[in-house]
Formats: sequence, structure tokens, C-alpha cells
Amino acid sequence: MPLFCAIRLSSNRIRLLNLFLTFLMLVCCSDAAFLQARTADSGLESQVKAAYLYNFTKFVYWNRPESDNKKDPITIALLEADSICDLLEVFSKKGGSDHSIVIRRISGKRLDIQNCHLLFIGQAGLAKWPALAGLLEGTDTLTVSDIPGFARQGGMIGLFLSKNQIGIEINMDKVQKAGLKISAKLLEIAKIL
Repeated sequence: MPLFCAIRLSSNRIRLLNLFLTFLMLVCCSDAAFLQARTADSGLESQVKAAYLYNFTKFVYWNRPESDNKKDPITIALLEADSICDLLEVFSKKGGSDHSIVIRRISGKRLDIQNCHLLFIGQAGLAKWPALAGLLEGTDTLTVSDIPGFARQGGMIGLFLSKNQIGIEINMDKVQKAGLKISAKLLEIAKIL
């Protein structure tokens, strides 16, 4: 449990604390502890989610030959997540990752998910999840979403909001079946299913 949970703060101080934690997270993206930042509004919530996605590229290991080559990019595809996509593009331009990151927006009509390392499905993409799950069966694409109960519905990582805090759930069975490895740092802050 983060230290800040034990301190009672006014709503203005909570907002200031949220902004400060977000700033730290943006500056120090490589430290998974900052992913426990609290959030009070949807703009900040989108920033935290984008930071999670960016950092997943550092804490998840794909068993692909190109993953060992630092020059080869990691591709993140996003469906129904424009605000997060915009923020993620900013993060990816700042660097700080071993690999360059390619961001790909997926339209609802063309589910082009070939060769992506990570697929994020926004809540508006709930109806498309069953078809995507079928297309991704047997691949090592890391599936992430903020759809409620996503990890319990066969996704790999679910982002959820609880008490103004973004948390993560990891479906280890799905992760292991895909041949992915997750850093202990990420597992420390996650709820494992």
C-alpha cells in the first residue's frame, strides 16, 4: 500500500499531489513505483494509463528475435483510445526506452493487429474484444485494456480504477501461454489472477 494512503488530505492537496506524482512519473518513467500514482480526473487518468503502456515495454519481455536487437522497435497498437494514443506518442518521442516505440491507431473497421507487441483496447472497443481474442490466439501480443474485468475475460493485463487509483490485474495464465515474461518489478505492483 502506498505511503500516501495513510495520510488524510484535502481535495486541493490531493489534486496537487496527483499532479506532482504525475510529473515525477513522466520524468522518471522507468521506475515502476511511480505507476501507483493517484488520479482524480479523466485527463490525469489517461496520462497514468499512457505511462503504464509505455512502461510495459520496459517490464515485459517478448520471445522474438527482434526483441533482443535494441534497434528494432516495439509496436503498440491502440483501438478506441485516442486520448491515450496522443499521450503515448508524446512519451515515445521523449525516448528513455531501450527500443524505439511505434504507435499504431487501429480503426474499428480494420482490425490490423499484425506484428504488434502490445494491443490496448479502450472501453469503447468492448464489442470487438471477442473477435480480437480469436485473432490473437496463439500469438505473443500483450493484450491490455481498461474494460472492466478485462483480465478475467481472457485479456492479459487489465487497468482498473479503485479509490481514485489506477491499478493493474495480470492474468498470468494467459501471459505464460503467450510465452511472455514479466519483470518482478511489475508483478510487485499488480494484482495477480
